[in-house]
Amino acid sequence: NVIEIENKEGYKLVLELKRLGVPAVSRVVSITSKIGPKAKQHMNSLLKKLNETNPDVIIQDLDQKGEVVFEIDDSKIVLVEDDFIISPWAKEGYAIASREGIIVFVSTTRNREMMARGLVKDLARRLQTLRKERGYNPTDVLNVASILDLDDDSLGMLKEKEKELAFLVRVKQVSFTKSCKEYKDDDIDGQKIRISVE
Repeated sequence: NVIEIENKEGYKLVLELKRLGVPAVSRVVSITSKIGPKAKQHMNSLLKKLNETNPDVIIQDLDQKGEVVFEIDDSKIVLVEDDFIISPWAKEGYAIASREGIIVFVSTTRNREMMARGLVKDLARRLQTLRKERGYNPTDVLNVASILDLDDDSLGMLKEKEKELAFLVRVKQVSFTKSCKEYKDDDIDGQKIRISVE
């Protein structure tokens, strides 16, 4: 999805991205050189309070009141938008990149369904090649295709797609236990496996 936004920076940009449902979180960094003269001897206490304050609370105060007020001892320290660098950041499971007014959010979690499909295609291709190497007729439906030594995640995904794999390789069933006489060593994404068709 491409979304055009009006506000290009600061807390207004963050609020707009959140309103649009983009996977953004707020990142608020205080500018020490600007808050120093306001905080004076309370600098350490102020920094501690800033660290403990949810960035969204700071943004909300700036948006609604134009300032954020911190009470330390008997002093009131008033901070404004210029005292912060406010920018969007990516939620967990996403990455963010921005350049020349364009912000891109990319999902970093691989879709399980896509991974399973890719795994089925990859294994089907290897098993079809093995069929050919062993001289089986392409139209014959063989008894079994066997795959050994898969990791738990791959095994789980393949068990969900067993029928599909059997259809692609033209076998009656797919087995994940030792059910063939002779196996061929193979490698899938760095994972050592053994495959066979009979």
